Amino acid sequence: ANDVISLGLVDPSELQIRARDGSALLALRTRAPEAPAVVALAAACERALVDALGVPLATVERALLPTPAESGQSSPGLAQVSHVVAVGSCKGGVGKSTTAVNLAFALAALGARVGLVDVDIYGPSLPTMVTPESTEMSVIGSAILPLERDGVRLMSIGWVNPHSMMLRGAKIAPLVEQMVGQTAWGPLDFLVVDLPPGTGDVQLALAQSIRVSGCVLVSTPQRLSFVDVVKGVELFQKVAIPTLAVVENMASYTPPAIPAERLDALCAKHGLSAAARADLDAELALCSTELRLFGGGHLQRLTEMWGINAAFSLPLLPSIARAGDSGVPHVVSEPSSIAAELFRELAAAVEREIFKNELSARSQAQTTVHFDAAANEVVATIGGERFGLAPLALRRKCRSPVNDPERCPLDLAPVEIEPMGNYAVSIVWSDGHQSLFPYATFTGNF
Repeated sequence: ANDVISLGLVDPSELQIRARDGSALLALRTRAPEAPAVVALAAACERALVDALGVPLATVERALLPTPAESGQSSPGLAQVSHVVAVGSCKGGVGKSTTAVNLAFALAALGARVGLVDVDIYGPSLPTMVTPESTEMSVIGSAILPLERDGVRLMSIGWVNPHSMMLRGAKIAPLVEQMVGQTAWGPLDFLVVDLPPGTGDVQLALAQSIRVSGCVLVSTPQRLSFVDVVKGVELFQKVAIPTLAVVENMASYTPPAIPAERLDALCAKHGLSAAARADLDAELALCSTELRLFGGGHLQRLTEMWGINAAFSLPLLPSIARAGDSGVPHVVSEPSSIAAELFRELAAAVEREIFKNELSARSQAQTTVHFDAAANEVVATIGGERFGLAPLALRRKCRSPVNDPERCPLDLAPVEIEPMGNYAVSIVWSDGHQSLFPYATFTGNF
């Protein structure tokens, strides 16, 4: 059951019909009531109420769903934060911080309440990329007050200690936990966390200490970067953090066209004929086509392997680099640009994927997976409905790059089955291979 009542978003007993005008009033409770998808859902509920009840008007109020105590959000600074979104890469220099900054400000542009924290202790980028309205740090009790720019709340070790930090690994994790969990963020729909490159202490500490709704992975078109993205997806899945989106940065470059008036002046200066001008225009048109400087990319393969539907290619633009150096995010300085629109699409996709995962988690709360040896089937029970697949048939659906569907042993059997969060299951096979399957694999929707 995927309706708002079965998912616990709406309580029918709270429905009110106003005596004075016959209109209907109902509450829709989610963890991000101001998110665009929730606003759209509330509007759809209002239309459904009008149609079903025949009332002249229906109002669905968006209310905050209380965070359950077992959600893992135990840090006091995160008590009013609905969703934590990690932005990571397994290789440096791919534009991860640029993506994190512009994602945060794009979410804010969509109407969400947003915070942004840079947890790269050795090389913080946020103080360079975003100039806050004030750089004066304040502390109330044990809580740090975040800085702010255009409504986005900000925190980085670069503002706390602008000098170089020389710390061993064991000291890093507690510092990160303090910076994320002891900052007084207040009520936020999204807290974007800009992770350092790699898959080390900071990533594990974050996953183990707070509830992360999902991650955005940033890559470039090269195969070397793709290999590292696969490692990143696997790391986050092992700690039950779904990958919400993948961004392929610096995917292409289109040289700027030469203005016609400059060409006219050049042709007049050198006395070029009309035929020569036509040839020049044809050659310049070839030079102004899109160039894939770093290869064709791997977005399609990532989508096929992991079922990541939100995949974006960002072009290589000098304006994005300039914005990063100026202290003003690109989506703020050039909101009408193509790149700014892509960042807003990324923000909408992140919000949409989180909301979809929440609904899926509620509908799949009773999902179980086990091996029925008698029937020789791996059985998933989802929403009370049974879905079974033979081990070999299921294994051939594994999209790991090291799995060869045509060379799987015929006598395959699962030896270990473990749920991975609310959306997937991990299976270790009798030949030693490990697969990760979204639950949709069993229903045929993947």
